[in-house]
Amino acid sequence: MRVEYIEKTKTLIGTKRKELIDKETGEIIEVDQITKKVYGQKNFWKLYLGDFLPVLGIVESKQVDILIYILENTQPSTNMFVGTYKTI
Repeated sequence: MRVEYIEKTKTLIGTKRKELIDKETGEIIEVDQITKKVYGQKNFWKLYLGDFLPVLGIVESKQVDILIYILENTQPSTNMFVGTYKTI
């Protein structure tokens, strides 16, 4: 595997040549596998509520409102939510 670090973007990029076999045809395909790791981007959240809420079993609108309030008021730098029952 060849690995390169780009200081300006704090990104580590690794490349590796691989052979994959198509299970249907038996064809061997050569591909480049690229792995990218970005350093210094702490506390990044990406959440798709449409996918996340069914996992929790939350379907009532009031529960969704509370979850959204908590997510919007959580400090990204510390991942901390401070709130009272009355405020929520």
